[in-house]
Amino acid sequence: MKRSRLRSPSGSGWTFGVAVWLALVVSACGTSADPDGDSQAKSPAGGSSSGGSSSEPGGSASGGKSAPSGGSGTNGGSSSGQGSAGKAAGGGGAPVVSTFPDAQAYVDAHNQVRAAVQKPASYSGNWEPLPDVRWSDEVAGTAQEWANHLRDSMNCDLEHAQASGYGENLAGGGGLGAKQAVELWASELANYTYAAKYQFMSNTGHYTQIVWRKSTSIGCGKAECGRSAVVVCRYDPPGNVIGGSIF
Repeated sequence: MKRSRLRSPSGSGWTFGVAVWLALVVSACGTSADPDGDSQAKSPAGGSSSGGSSSEPGGSASGGKSAPSGGSGTNGGSSSGQGSAGKAAGGGGAPVVSTFPDAQAYVDAHNQVRAAVQKPASYSGNWEPLPDVRWSDEVAGTAQEWANHLRDSMNCDLEHAQASGYGENLAGGGGLGAKQAVELWASELANYTYAAKYQFMSNTGHYTQIVWRKSTSIGCGKAECGRSAVVVCRYDPPGNVIGGSIF
């Protein structure tokens, strides 16, 4: 059982969308944070619409976000040109050196998904395998802060931060760890079809953020609310740039 919310563009000189997927995992006892199991999305005006939602510039967003062509996506749908440069501390096959719990597990899970990407049949140009992501304590610090906020203020409900400067994926549910969260996002591969110019699709936003070629620095955090947990992963620079190249 899953619940998702996603926000897309509206009313700005920039044409862009911030897309967010929030996936809630059914807990071991068969319950979920989504009591009815329906898919929901918030519209720019704050109403609800089934299947997806949109976000005004500066609004919050969840999951794979998108940004203006030529810019980089930020939490909340604004564009700041480039994401903040995190301090990379591992990747490229090297062990991660960090005090953050499960840092290695997050890096390994992301790199496993990225390593599986093959050259699309319609891809033009020279193909190179996707580079590994590297862990950033700086990025992870912001992710952990937001996970703590979701725990302390929202009882581990899923809501995106505004204008963090990073891409962001969220997941929540019982028994959720690093590997499970990344696998949940990566399962959207089944819905993905390559296009030379990226266009956001509501059912692939988490996956496309994971495999966005230029998103090579990550940091993740986790917070628990009783038997449930929330996982926040952030990406620098942000991916899902509308009109850009995913690979």
